[in-house]
Amino acid sequence: MTHDDESAVHERPTAAGPVDARRFELPQRRPAPFARSERPEAEARGSAVASGRVVHRLADSTPSVFRRRPLAARPDLRGLRVLLVENDAGLLMVFALHLESCGAHVQPAASFAEARMALRTDQWHLMFTELDLPDGTGLDLAKVAGALARPPACVALAARCAESDLEDAKKASFRMHVRKPVDLDTLALIARQFRQLELG
Repeated sequence: MTHDDESAVHERPTAAGPVDARRFELPQRRPAPFARSERPEAEARGSAVASGRVVHRLADSTPSVFRRRPLAARPDLRGLRVLLVENDAGLLMVFALHLESCGAHVQPAASFAEARMALRTDQWHLMFTELDLPDGTGLDLAKVAGALARPPACVALAARCAESDLEDAKKASFRMHVRKPVDLDTLALIARQFRQLELG
């Protein structure tokens, strides 16, 4: 596999013909194709929304996990309600603060129990969740979310990205599987795409 192949964000093939290796399928209000990002840490410099598809142009270099855009250049997440589930307390705080700085309302949860309570007591547009939680799994949490009258879109955050993990995530109704480490800008850009779908 070449370096270019490793840096690409892959899209699942469709019946329309060959696909661009640098594209991935966005989630829709109707059941959408499962998407994954093998290199989510690559920063997207821009995007164009057309027919429910966003094309990300990748940066020439990989930013650090904690790289942040200037405040004026960050994605607008105002009105987006995000449930953020992460078992690493440090990452949970950093991710939550960054999404909040973009205007999102964020509920952090460090465990399966906390996240389940948040799902049952409030409504969310989007849920980012680690798959390995101290008292459960993100897969089971996605099933809890999917049983709600108005389920949030679910995005898996995981260090492992084997084919079996991707298949399990797809069966659990995750819209996207993002490989960790993921940088702050990429996290916010993913959230912005869901905001555009949910809030316009």
